[in-house]
Formats: sequence, C-alpha cells, structure tokens
Amino acid sequence: MQVISHASIMALGAFQTKMDMASHNLANMQTENFSSYITDMEEIPSGGVRARVRRQGLMEQESPKQNQQEGVPNNDVDVAKELVTMIEAKIGYTANAKMIKAQASLGDFLDIWA
Repeated sequence: MQVISHASIMALGAFQTKMDMASHNLANMQTENFSSYITDMEEIPSGGVRARVRRQGLMEQESPKQNQQEGVPNNDVDVAKELVTMIEAKIGYTANAKMIKAQASLGDFLDIWA
C-alpha cells in the first residue's frame, strides 16, 4: 500500500504544479510578449507521476496571435486552454486526495482485524 500512497502523494504535487502554472499564465495574460508555461505530466518508472514545466515561446505556436486591436497584448496565452488545464488539475488532485484518504481508511480497517 505504501507504493500506491507514494504515487498518490507525488501526483498531488504534480497536479498542484499544473494548477500553479495555469494560474500564472492567466495572471500574466495582459503582459505584452509574455510566453506561457506548459506543464507536461511524466510517468515515473518506479511509480507515480511528476510535472515537467517548460516555457512555450511565441514561435512554437502554429499561429501566434497578432495585434488586431490597439491595446491587446501580443502573447501566447489561450484562456480556454488554461481553464481546461485548471479543471484537469483540480480533478487529478481531488482523485489522488481521495485515493490517499481511502488507503488510510482501509489501513484503519485492517488494523482492527489484525
């Protein structure tokens, strides 16, 4: 059970990082020439997942936004994408938190019978 707990705890940190980066991107969406961060989730061979953060350059996008209106910053933040990322992070975090809670409850149950 410790392996599962370890994997879930690592996932909590990874999903928190994913939420932090999406929040950071949204907070800076009005910044001219801001280059957003992308969080990639990677499986760890020993069990679990980790977050890898990389910067997305304006040139990496297929079609960088162009200033079509005066006062609209030119950056690569996609609000819809960031909101979906935040929802994914919330669901992943919640699922792993519930897994840890279930493991603790199961451990208590097994201790009663031991």
